[in-house]
Amino acid sequence: MRQRAYSTERFGAFWEDLRESFWGDWQGKARQALAEVLNADSEQQMEAYLGLKWYERVAEGEARVDSRNGYYERDYVTRLG
Repeated sequence: MRQRAYSTERFGAFWEDLRESFWGDWQGKARQALAEVLNADSEQQMEAYLGLKWYERVAEGEARVDSRNGYYERDYVTRLG
């Protein structure tokens, strides 16, 4: 009986390690993918608003409505972190 309890504990520890490694990788990759999607969407919205991409200039004689004047990083709070 004692041997069975020990092997059950070892299996439980093995199962926890396996589950932790799988979900840890999944959450990290999902977090990275979500960050890339949100950053790309933010950039696309800025380009649509300004009508210009990074380092693009307005045509000669055309008035500039707005400009990129620096930035600051934002942290989104999601279920993934």
